[in-house]
Amino acid sequence: MKPPSGPFRASGPNRAAVVAAAAAALFAGGAGTRVRAALTPGRAPNPASAPAVPEPDSPAASSEFAAKPEPPPSQAAVKIEPAVNEWVLANTGFALDLLHRLGPADANLAFSPYSAAAALALVYEGARGRTAAELAQALGLPPSLCAPPDRSSPTLAAAVSGLRTRLGAVDQGSATLLLADALWYQSGLKLDGAYLAAARGPFGATIEPLDFRNDPAASAAAINAWVDRSTQHRITRLFESNAGGPHRSDAGGANRLKPETSLVIADAVYFRSHWASEFKPRNTRPAPFRLDPDTSSLTPMMRQTGRFQLLELPQASLLDLPYRDGLLSMTVILPKAVDGLAKLEAQMRTNDLLAWLAQLDFATEQEVSVMLPRFRIENGLDLVAPLRAMGVSAVFDRAASDLSGMIATPRLSVDKAYQKVWLDVDEQGTEAAAATGISVAGFAVHRSLSFHADHPFLFLIRERSTGSLLFLGRFAKPQ
Repeated sequence: MKPPSGPFRASGPNRAAVVAAAAAALFAGGAGTRVRAALTPGRAPNPASAPAVPEPDSPAASSEFAAKPEPPPSQAAVKIEPAVNEWVLANTGFALDLLHRLGPADANLAFSPYSAAAALALVYEGARGRTAAELAQALGLPPSLCAPPDRSSPTLAAAVSGLRTRLGAVDQGSATLLLADALWYQSGLKLDGAYLAAARGPFGATIEPLDFRNDPAASAAAINAWVDRSTQHRITRLFESNAGGPHRSDAGGANRLKPETSLVIADAVYFRSHWASEFKPRNTRPAPFRLDPDTSSLTPMMRQTGRFQLLELPQASLLDLPYRDGLLSMTVILPKAVDGLAKLEAQMRTNDLLAWLAQLDFATEQEVSVMLPRFRIENGLDLVAPLRAMGVSAVFDRAASDLSGMIATPRLSVDKAYQKVWLDVDEQGTEAAAATGISVAGFAVHRSLSFHADHPFLFLIRERSTGSLLFLGRFAKPQ
C-alpha cells in the first residue's frame, strides 16, 4: 500500500498500531474562523531525572519527568522546547475536556485530540478579538502561547511546528507515522498573505483552490481523496455534498459541504506499528465482558503474560502496552469497579492524568497476566456542540465571528466541525484512523500480577518522547 503523497512522515515496515486522523475546516461566507487538526501531546520518558509528581497546574507537569528508569535507546532523554511542552500540556487538557463532552460513558468512543486541536490551532491563527479569546480558552493556551488581540501568535505556530518535528523522531524502522495538513479555499478569494505563509510554513499545510460554490460535489470528492490517501484508505469519505449525492450524511448532515462553503482546513494523521510483545492468536478465546455488575457479554479476549509497566491506584489500574517502535504505546486505564467508568471519567482532571502517566512511566516492569478485548471502533463525531459547551461560540456566529487575520472580506464563520475515527485493536497491534472536519457557513498459569480488562475502560495512544496524546477513547461494550 503506497503512503499518501505530501505528508511529513516517519516510516518502517512493521505493523502493530495504525492511527490516521484527518481534520477539515469549512468556512461559509458571512463569519469565519480558522481550524486545524492537532494531536494532543502525551508524555515521554527521561532517564536524566526523576522529579516528583507535579502539583496541579504546575509547569513541572511536563514530559521531562515522565520517564522509565532504564529506557531503551529509542527513549533516551530529550530536551523538549518550553513552547512545545506547553502546547502538549494544553492539548492534554483539551483532550479530557472533549472526552467529558463526547457522548455517554456507556458508549464506545475513539477520537484524535491531536487532530482536533491542530485544526483549531490553524483557525486560531486567523482569529481575532473575542473569537480568538474563546478558542484560546477552549484549547487551554497559556499566556505565553496566546496572540495579541490584533495579530497571530508566532510562539504557538513554532510550538505546533516543533511538535510535528518531534513526532517525526518516531521513525525507528518499525513504525509509520504520517502527518499531513491541507487548506482548500473558494477560487477567487484573496486570503491574507501572512496567514497563508503561516499555514504553509509552521503549520505545514498544502494549499489549493476549489470551486465550492459551483461544484460542491467535486470539491467534496477532492477533499475526500486527500483524506483517503492520508489515512491509508481507512477513511474514504469525510465530507458529503448537498449537490446531487445519493449518499447518506453522517451525524445528520454534520459532514455536508454546501455551496456557501468558502474554506476547508484538513489535518491527517496515520500511525502503524506492531506491539513490542504481540498476543498469540491461539490464546484468544471468548470470555465474559462485564457491562455492569449484573450483565455480561461474550467477546474475543486476547491473552498473554509478559513484563509490563503496571500502576495500581485506589480507583483504577493503568497498564502500558508499548509498540515495537519504542516511542509509542497504548495505555489502558481500568476502573476498579465494574461500573466505575462514568465516575472515573467525571472525576479525572488533567493533572490527575499527567500524574498517573508520570508514575506509570517510572514504574518497574513486572510480570503481568494481561487480558484485553479484541475490538474495533468507528465513530462519526459532530464537534460543534462539544466546542460550544467549552465556550466557543463566536466563531460559529456569522454576526460575531472575527477571522480577519485569515481574510478581511467576506466575513467568515465556522459552519461545521466534524471528525471521523477508525480504530482496530488485535493480536498484532492497533490500526486506527481519524478524520476531523470543520465547516464554516501467551497466557501463563504461574503466579503473576493480573490486568484483566473485562469491563469498561479508557485507552489512549501516546508518543512518549513528547507526551503527545494521539488518540483517546473508551471501550464500553462489545459490538
